[in-house]
Amino acid sequence: MAQPSLPKTKHWRFEIDAERLGWLTIDTPKSSVNTLSRETIAELEKLVARFEELVATSELVGVILLSGKESGFIAGADISEFDAMADFAILPEALRRTHELFTRIEKLKVPVVAEPCVSPLTKPVAVKVSAGLGLPTVFVLLSALIVRGARVIERVPAA
Repeated sequence: MAQPSLPKTKHWRFEIDAERLGWLTIDTPKSSVNTLSRETIAELEKLVARFEELVATSELVGVILLSGKESGFIAGADISEFDAMADFAILPEALRRTHELFTRIEKLKVPVVAEPCVSPLTKPVAVKVSAGLGLPTVFVLLSALIVRGARVIERVPAA
């Protein structure tokens, strides 16, 4: 199947199979774990914009999010950016932008499924995460849950 044109990315791979399912893989380069940096989020914003177009033309009927790492799904926020995020001129905008992106993903008119790495020794756990939490908190929380084999099954919008 011919692949649609997509934005060039460093942290993500995307392809659509014959059934029009999109396979989105996060794979942070030169790192043993995947992290969500501002660059990773910016790339995902561009991809989601393209997904919205592909959904509107029925070229995409679902998205599956995978990890390109054997070590797990996503370790969390890129901690090397924490010092810069402590600046109150940067953090609120970064949080707004990321929450807006997750809302756009949530509102895609097709199913979006994440397949976190679950160890055979752990059981999946149903977890609700509030979008009202701060971004680093959410990423660290999700990371801890995913590493322990939990599955996030619902994202609760901020009140």
